[in-house]
Amino acid sequence: MAATLKALWAHFPLHVYEDLHQSQSKPPPKPILWIHGPGPRPGWPSFDSECLKWQMYLLFRGVDFDIQHVNEPEAAPEGRLPALLLPSLPPNLIPASSISSWLEDTHPLPESRKPQLDGYRSDNERVESRAWISLAERKLHAAVLVQLFHIPTSDFITRLYYPLSPTPSTAFTHAARPPFPTSLLQSHLARQHRQRGTLDVARLSSKGIVPPTTWSLSSVLGRLTVRAQDLSLDVDDVEAEAEEALEAIALRLGEDEWMLGSSHPTALDSVLFAYLHTILSLLPASSPLRLATNKHANLGAYARRVYDGWIKGRGSQP
Repeated sequence: MAATLKALWAHFPLHVYEDLHQSQSKPPPKPILWIHGPGPRPGWPSFDSECLKWQMYLLFRGVDFDIQHVNEPEAAPEGRLPALLLPSLPPNLIPASSISSWLEDTHPLPESRKPQLDGYRSDNERVESRAWISLAERKLHAAVLVQLFHIPTSDFITRLYYPLSPTPSTAFTHAARPPFPTSLLQSHLARQHRQRGTLDVARLSSKGIVPPTTWSLSSVLGRLTVRAQDLSLDVDDVEAEAEEALEAIALRLGEDEWMLGSSHPTALDSVLFAYLHTILSLLPASSPLRLATNKHANLGAYARRVYDGWIKGRGSQP
């Protein structure tokens, strides 16, 4: 083959990826949680706080499960990860919104942990937990998204959510750049992810969006819609709301082992740990959200305690 032709084909290397949707003759031996990963460092926890939240909740509920790094949110039932592949034939992939119901049917809490109260000490604390979960999933989640969008490395989001390499050590180095057509697709997917994230911030934060000057009317859907490119993030307000949320959470946690003084980890703890771990392990040390978290020693101690007790030693599966 001529040298010029070889040079041309070098830009289009053949790489065969494992088929995520291949038919199976037998069900998997245990549930498999599809998550984003592996991220900038090897390890069991996903870098994505939403995925990590469900990893932790499954752990806290005593489920024996595997994880699989998919990075294909479009393959999930609701177009978002995580999703749980159940050990059944035919394969049944359920969205995150259905995992709680599946848990209640297959892994109910023992009577000693007050299943009628979802594991909380009293009905008042069960009701209170919903407010704290809402606070974290709105204020902290919005701030994490904003901080990720403003990490100085321009292609950080691209390599984080759409890695070309299955290993963190190669996905997060500048030594090997992908060929042009592949990098173009990778950048396009990352740009779509950033736009979805911007709309998520608009949905989650009450003060984080400067309203657009023009709105587009969707004649097909018959409702008002707004495009991500029409929105302007008010980063300072999003960060201020997150700092207030962190201060309130730190005050309520105090010196307790688990949030609200529960004797065992609850759904609230899975949510709280997911955001704290993401903030402390993924965001740069100089990021405002990480600095705000470090002001509260009990939050850092809580995150380390949960990590050491539940995650450390699990390796970098898969």
